[in-house]
Amino acid sequence: AHHNSVLHPPSPPRRVHRVMGASSSSREAQWLQSSTADCCSAASWSLFRGVSLFGRRMRVYMAAYWVRTTYQAAETRALEIEDPVQQAEHWDAVHAEMAHYTCEQVLELEGLWVKLGQFMSTRADVVPDAWVQELKKLQDAMPPRPFTDTRYTVETELNGRIEDLFMAFDDEAVATASIASVHRAKLNDGREVALKIQHRGIDSIIAQVSFGQHSSVRPVATHDFHWPSNAMAQDLDNIVYLAESMYEQEPKFDFRGILREWCNETQKELDFVHEAQNTEAVRANMQADKSIGVDVPRVIATNQIVPTRRVLMLEFIDGVKPTDLEALHQLGVDNAAALDSISAAFAQQVNGVRGWW
Repeated sequence: AHHNSVLHPPSPPRRVHRVMGASSSSREAQWLQSSTADCCSAASWSLFRGVSLFGRRMRVYMAAYWVRTTYQAAETRALEIEDPVQQAEHWDAVHAEMAHYTCEQVLELEGLWVKLGQFMSTRADVVPDAWVQELKKLQDAMPPRPFTDTRYTVETELNGRIEDLFMAFDDEAVATASIASVHRAKLNDGREVALKIQHRGIDSIIAQVSFGQHSSVRPVATHDFHWPSNAMAQDLDNIVYLAESMYEQEPKFDFRGILREWCNETQKELDFVHEAQNTEAVRANMQADKSIGVDVPRVIATNQIVPTRRVLMLEFIDGVKPTDLEALHQLGVDNAAALDSISAAFAQQVNGVRGWW
């Protein structure tokens, strides 16, 4: 995690009327404002400065407490609202503000919290829409990593200097995520490639995860998780603790199963050799039916460069996100045809056949 996110606690909970739209009444704005004014003072937060791990843990717990107490107050307020429309506006305002506040905290904490936020943004089946829309921003919001770290990882993993391995190497990342960044490069034979490079130190800490003995859900199997600092290992412990605490206080909010799924899958993402094998398997799967019309980047290997746990080289394919409607429109993409290809690709991977729907 970025060192600044460890040393600095979150800002005191802000007054929340600024997100209230025209459809929300001023009475709701006043309620949200008054319910949070005394949550905690700026002085209490300043005590955490410079106390890295303790401050980080307290930052997480205070943010969780803030969200929890706001929702408790919102539930009480909702009981006083008889009009269904006003009640819907009330909950829309609460969800929007809490999602925005949580996303701000996650961006400053970075690390595992970003990874968890990205995962939760894909779970519209259990997360309110306001949360999904806000958490989606985490997919493209990570700041770039120092190129000195990128160079160190590449040259250590590939056992050679970047200048010798590549004809050209863009020191500015095409994209940066919570675990790795992608850089564009050109091999000495002229081929354009994309290098996925794991953030330096991401696997330097081993953390073991398990749920409480009294959990009604099967405990998470103990795995080795590797994170860049003690703060990251502590984050994993905090996430599990919050999930357990939420279940104990409100059994209807049981996210432990989702957390188990996320923990197990996140560990696999740290091994790029495993990812290279999966990429080739998916590529072969997609080539089995040319009518699907999906291109999967080819894993590139040379005499000097092969996939490692921390560096993966793929052929560079330019494109846009399928959720970027404006970009799709500018490219003249037929959205219906694109959706059909995506659906066919999904069916091919799951069932090995298409047309089953």
